[in-house]
Amino acid sequence: MPKTTLAAAGLACLFWTILATPSAAQRKDDLTRPTEAGTYFNRPGATVEEHDDAVLMCAAHARGMPQASGSPFVPAGLVEGAFSAAIAGAEDRARFQANMENCMVATGWRVVAVSRQESGQMNRLNREAVAERIAPWIGMETPHGWIVRTFENEGARGDTVWGALPGGRQQRQFSVRSVDLGRTPRGGWAPVPSAISGVRLTSDSLTPEQLAALPPDAAVLVVKVVGTGRTNGEGFQINRHRSWPGDTSMSGVSGFYAGVRWTMFKGSSRERREALIAVAVRPGDYRIESRMNTLDFCLGSPSVRIGPGETVFMGTFDIAGEVLGPDMALAPAQEMLVVNPERLAAVRPAEWRNGSVSRCNLTYLYALEIPGAPPLEPSQAVEPPVETEFQSRMAVRSEDDVEDVSSTTGDDVPAEPNTP
Repeated sequence: MPKTTLAAAGLACLFWTILATPSAAQRKDDLTRPTEAGTYFNRPGATVEEHDDAVLMCAAHARGMPQASGSPFVPAGLVEGAFSAAIAGAEDRARFQANMENCMVATGWRVVAVSRQESGQMNRLNREAVAERIAPWIGMETPHGWIVRTFENEGARGDTVWGALPGGRQQRQFSVRSVDLGRTPRGGWAPVPSAISGVRLTSDSLTPEQLAALPPDAAVLVVKVVGTGRTNGEGFQINRHRSWPGDTSMSGVSGFYAGVRWTMFKGSSRERREALIAVAVRPGDYRIESRMNTLDFCLGSPSVRIGPGETVFMGTFDIAGEVLGPDMALAPAQEMLVVNPERLAAVRPAEWRNGSVSRCNLTYLYALEIPGAPPLEPSQAVEPPVETEFQSRMAVRSEDDVEDVSSTTGDDVPAEPNTP
């Protein structure tokens, strides 16, 4: 065979191989960007109605995130009226889509990519045609395409990106394009990331001597944080999400920040900073609300209960490690209570339970789990009247609140077919 014929055949083979590869890039753990173009959401056994309901509720959550509020370029008081214009920028389009994907993944859906060729064909379809195309794929056990993302508790790993600026223009997921977003429930805005009104917060730890001076009925939470994390002064916001029955006292705080110390320079990832924090709190259920003020674990987070007079050690968390933890060995709490024999004798490890939820308020949304912790009972997951993600159907917003995006950026990288 002539060399020119061989070359032409090789080019043709390469061309069709490229078209047949999935259109979504193989992403590292980055919660600030959606998987790139050409994806839809799949859950084995799901119906089209369940898919559409999940998309609408995730759209409500994503629209409720402060993508425009807090921006120095959006005047105060104009958030509601200027919301459509504010998120028309490429940054907020990408952030909306990242939060859509994070929400769907955190609530049990898989991200599936189709080939470049099929993605290109589907990009030319209208909403009804896209909905008809993906309808048979939504509930398949072995989906059409390549599974490129599932929930892997990425918020618990130190190498996960959660604080970066969103990417540029991104194409909306086919699942989102298939649904009339004009039916999205109104998500609502909340001023602070907590379900409890009148929250009192602190970032200060008590000293061992101050702990010893507390009244016997004071509730005390102790937590240790180690590592440098991805940013300076990294840690967690921990807030009360359910009050103790009959508690009317105002002694103690309802939330605190547990993080390593902030310094002028972040320091190397090999530096092992640590902070041992003890706080007198109001009795109730406390959840890990967020990583700093950026990654909101509103879709599910570990929670611990503390009663009056109890001293509970929440564990040691490694914010830079492959495994967040917690390590429940009591030695750090015992160190803090060395001059307090009564509390030293009574301190106990936290009994963590997964699944507490809250209204989404920060920049990016996701869920966090402690491996092996049992789930909360549904009635204990949230403090009324805050709604969970699939409970409320409120007022309708216009689909124009989120501008459609038809272009995409970035190179596409093949993924292994049907591999979580």
